[in-house]
Amino acid sequence: MFIGLFIILFQRQYLSEVATEILMAFINIIVSYTNTSCPKLPKKLSILRQHMGVDIFEEGLTRYVACKKLSKIYTLDVLLANEQTLCRHTEYPHHPSSAWSAKLCNEQLFKNGLCKNNQQLKEYPYYSVIKGLQIMFRRSNFYEQINAWRSRQQNAGVYYDIYDGKMWGEIKESNGATFIEDKHLIQFALNVDW
Repeated sequence: MFIGLFIILFQRQYLSEVATEILMAFINIIVSYTNTSCPKLPKKLSILRQHMGVDIFEEGLTRYVACKKLSKIYTLDVLLANEQTLCRHTEYPHHPSSAWSAKLCNEQLFKNGLCKNNQQLKEYPYYSVIKGLQIMFRRSNFYEQINAWRSRQQNAGVYYDIYDGKMWGEIKESNGATFIEDKHLIQFALNVDW
């Protein structure tokens, strides 16, 4: 199981699908010479992804190629179709000051300047919050788990989590009801570590 997950993660960053399937065949040959009961890897990467359950996490995931310098994002399909390897973004194209005059970025987007899938220098993954919630709510007991904080034991003056703070109980809806009164509400928090 560990080997399969490692191969999937390693492939995403460093290998093409064909090279990964060759690596999987090689690992199968090596494992066959050992006297272990380790199951063989499938011949196809897509089947390995299915068996490992990785596809469910990638359902709805969109990957963009991002410029390392300006963080401008591009869809991989468009770059591959146009064989575009450089960032063509122009920062401040209409700025009146000559100090900020339009400059073409020209930053390299792919390793070795080759426009290939899985060779991008920087990737920007986008995952829809709605799609992620749909997947999470399919899991058994998820609804109970996200509401477990409501029925936990509290000790006066002890703060174990954000839920124990005074402000948490003061968050109100537009109708004036507090957030903690409605067990069907979900609140999101964005944490940034700079």
